[in-house]
Amino acid sequence: MSNSIGVMGEDYTARWLENQGFNIIKRNFHSRYGEIDIIAKNSQYIIFVEVKTRREGSMVSPLEAVTAKKQKKILLTAYI
Repeated sequence: MSNSIGVMGEDYTARWLENQGFNIIKRNFHSRYGEIDIIAKNSQYIIFVEVKTRREGSMVSPLEAVTAKKQKKILLTAYI
């Protein structure tokens, strides 16, 4: 998958979150543990978003692509 498809997916997701009442705090946040695509908040929540853009018919679903290892990296990065 090309990087431009990933950027398009992140842009789409950020716009969707804003339409749902979230403010984007940071995109592509990096720490020594990993990267978080989008950090956003509304009046109740701060959310950490991993965006997985896939072409139609992809062999692996976005849900399957966020493995336990990736979830752990997101959690460690979020604690920073």
